[in-house]
Amino acid sequence: MFRTLVRALLVLVTAVGPSQASGFTEKGLSLLSYQLCNYSVSQNFQSVEAVHTSRLTYVPCGWWVPWRRCPKTVSRTQYVVVEVPKWRNVTDCCEGYEQLGLYCVPRSCLHVCIVCPELRPTEHVVRAGPGALNRSEEFASRPGICPVVRPEASTSPCTLDADCPGLQKCCPSSGGPRCSAPAPRAPERKLASFWYNVTVLVKMDFTELQQVDPRLLDHMRLLHSMVTSALQPLDATVHHLHSAGGDTSITVSQLLLGLPQPEPVARISAVLDGVVKRVYEVIGIRVQDVDECSYDELNACPGRGQCLNMEGSYQCLGHPESPTSSPQKLDGTCEDSPLLCLAGFVRLELCISSAHDVPTKLCAES
Repeated sequence: MFRTLVRALLVLVTAVGPSQASGFTEKGLSLLSYQLCNYSVSQNFQSVEAVHTSRLTYVPCGWWVPWRRCPKTVSRTQYVVVEVPKWRNVTDCCEGYEQLGLYCVPRSCLHVCIVCPELRPTEHVVRAGPGALNRSEEFASRPGICPVVRPEASTSPCTLDADCPGLQKCCPSSGGPRCSAPAPRAPERKLASFWYNVTVLVKMDFTELQQVDPRLLDHMRLLHSMVTSALQPLDATVHHLHSAGGDTSITVSQLLLGLPQPEPVARISAVLDGVVKRVYEVIGIRVQDVDECSYDELNACPGRGQCLNMEGSYQCLGHPESPTSSPQKLDGTCEDSPLLCLAGFVRLELCISSAHDVPTKLCAES
């Protein structure tokens, strides 16, 4: 155990330098955690102060006439304990986030809601503040919506989407919530995300993980927070698909990553390598393209035969206004639409006049 800790410290020092790798906050948060903010807080301290009082009295003057009285000031000092406010700077999780172990994750009462009898099993109440992702239940959900037709009783019972296999969702039925395939997207409904598979290797035995986190909810929250934080300012969505044991003392987790704009797989991999450098428990991350055409839940094409898979996206054949296209003006320039680029990249416009090509906007290295 001691040797493992020493190796961990050496890895941290090599990756980020000794000044960052040497400390934690006073609440035990790693200084390498994402979503850390500095605050000025007031705290009352007890202090002893001396209180001086004086009063005027009359005492015998003495001398030849003893009954004569003269004024005299009598001083008195008392020591009292008072509360004194002092301001100091602290480092804590940013607004809308809370501490989970050494790291910050979006706030969520998902742990409470799944056992509340007064709430429907698929109802989640989120306490995320304005500084959080405002969708902190996302880590245990799947994309898409439940079908209008309720699932058959023969399907598996569930409480959360994460209880269901593949991309199935936990949908209400007459016999209680059950796993069901999401409703197919209507062709007019544009898919807002471009999808990738992310495999994360965590240095922890899967059996031990299940003992301390039986439903893997905290495990999902940590993965969700780290991946979305690393990809900021992109508005990424992360859905947990599956976790299992790998080699000795390794947990392998499969995630579905959605982005609001297409990004090369190599670029996403390079950005997520930062998680491996900052989080000691994460020892590897692999990013792969998702074939959206193989999943009705991830594309808006009328049929699989009319869907063409592309890196990070897809194109509906015979439908020029596909999710990967950007409207083109008559002067050959692209319509202005928001495109956020990762750190170290700048925005480029690439409009192609060919009817068979897709005009798009890209990020290139600066």
